[in-house]
This record gives sequence, C-alpha cells and structure tokens, in this order.
Amino acid sequence: MSPAIAQAAARVASRRAFSAVSALRSAPSVFEAPSLKSLPAAVKPQAGDWGKQFKRVGTIAFYFVPTAAGVLTWPFAAQWLFDGRVGSI
Repeated sequence: MSPAIAQAAARVASRRAFSAVSALRSAPSVFEAPSLKSLPAAVKPQAGDWGKQFKRVGTIAFYFVPTAAGVLTWPFAAQWLFDGRVGSI
C-alpha cells in the first residue's frame, strides 16, 4: 500500500472511532416501525401514470401468455404428433 493511501485511510479511520457501546445503543432502532406521520399539505401526491402501467403489463403479457401456453401444452402436442410411434421412427 502506498504511503499516501495509508495516510488517507488512517485519517478517515481516526475521524470517528467505532464504539461498541454506541452500536449496541442504536441497534433497537433498526427494529422500530417507521413513522406514520402524514406529509405536509404543501406536498401533493403524484398522480398515477396509468398509460405507462398498461403498456408495461401489456408487454409482459405479450411474451408471457404464448410462452406459458407452449410450456403447458407441449406434452399434448408431442403425444398427438408421435401417436405411439416413438420407437418405430
């Protein structure tokens, strides 16, 4: 490690020492429920972009429906195509 990097790392590490006591003191705050305060009146809720949502769902359905149909029906198509002639071809 170069001396410049070591010096920078030591400077960053010395700014705030790790304290096990402060870590243990702040640990329960992780498990607290988030604040349920309402937003101030100046903040308006953003309207939903329904066109974007319909386009996204439509694009997913365009690929999902034929793929799911193919995955679920290929055994029936194979049975009809081979019709018991698997070993005789």
